[in-house]
Amino acid sequence: MHKVIKVISLLLIICLFTISTAACVGKGKCTLLGTPAEAQDFTYEEGRQQGFLDICDSAEAFAAAFASATYEASDKSCNFAVSPVSVYMALSLAAECASGETREEILSSFGMTYEQLQSNFQTLYRSLIKEFKTGQLALSNSVWLNEGTQFNQSCIDALSQKYYCYSYAADFANDNKNANLAVRHFVKEQTKGLIDNDFKLSTDTLFTLINSLYLKDTWNEFGKNIDLTDEEYTFAGQNGEQKEKFLLGSYKEGRAYTTDTFSAFFTSTYRGYQLKFFVPEEGYTVGDIFTAENIALVNSHKDYNAVDEINKIRYHTRCVFPQFNAGYDKDVKNILQEQFGISSLFNLSRCNLSNLMEEDVFCSKVYHITKLCVDRKGIEGAAVTVIPGATSPGPDEYTNAYLDFVVDKSFGFMITDPKGTTLFSGVVAEIE
Repeated sequence: MHKVIKVISLLLIICLFTISTAACVGKGKCTLLGTPAEAQDFTYEEGRQQGFLDICDSAEAFAAAFASATYEASDKSCNFAVSPVSVYMALSLAAECASGETREEILSSFGMTYEQLQSNFQTLYRSLIKEFKTGQLALSNSVWLNEGTQFNQSCIDALSQKYYCYSYAADFANDNKNANLAVRHFVKEQTKGLIDNDFKLSTDTLFTLINSLYLKDTWNEFGKNIDLTDEEYTFAGQNGEQKEKFLLGSYKEGRAYTTDTFSAFFTSTYRGYQLKFFVPEEGYTVGDIFTAENIALVNSHKDYNAVDEINKIRYHTRCVFPQFNAGYDKDVKNILQEQFGISSLFNLSRCNLSNLMEEDVFCSKVYHITKLCVDRKGIEGAAVTVIPGATSPGPDEYTNAYLDFVVDKSFGFMITDPKGTTLFSGVVAEIE
């Protein structure tokens, strides 16, 4: 008997804020079906295990390729930022729900086996979540099921135990407005109001996967504004020059890392989240340098050549950079198909999500929405991915030299956690 083809919604949401287990109360209608396994503290020993190192390498390779591919397809005159790790985690949920060719394509894009992903996802997740005086990095996974839809409990259990996933039920088919309001309220709550979108999940929605990530940190312990430069700098953007006082980052040991095409250096928040800049050299544009190879190179670079042993000089450099906002709001389905080989997920006749349910289902789009702000207080941002359809001082003999790394033209950037996992990556073409 021919099965009715329905469209699934994979709402893979990557945001940057606190987690709630009662997201639907007062806004829309949904039922909390289950809660995730408790996430234990990440340990130093876990950070040295090969499985953790392998999934970190996988996430970083994906991050470099995804940021480069999405920028290449973007409007180069606008500031741009994506959250690769949120997309990675959302696709990980989809891999658990999938089987056969569909799962293998997702895993191939990660360079991981199913066993590796399932065994090590928890450590990657737990290595990221932190709450501290000046802010937090919070993650949340959830699966939303259409009321009355038959699903495989073993898959829901695996999402809960191995992917820290909440489960909700909402009536997309018969009470679509309130189901969408529940999802919208959930996302808004996760992002503290930064993402407030009606995702317009259709009445054919059978399930929705949501991954949320929230990052906020300040430059200093008390959240005070950092200093501005006394003089104005001229910023050479894609559409002309603009004068503005820049932010003064703190001094870090080292000198700018320089190649033939770009120079790179970093500043960091109070809790060690790094904002890494790479600025094109004369004769090159940010479009020339914002490649997967260079993104990976900048994030893997650790030695900033702080000490000149011959001349006994220890170098310290600070970033002098503009305040900026960056974002992204586009369908990335074609990028995942063409650049990452994930195609059957979007093909009605080939999609296999039978690990979650027996219905013949497929996905039609992949939206990725990101909002990021870097200002005098610190860093704050949110990102959402929506797939609708199927849904120290040195020795005394050293002289200390203090340098400035001035970011005065269109530049690429990354924001990483203290271990180097890329949370955001993008390009600033213009400043306000």
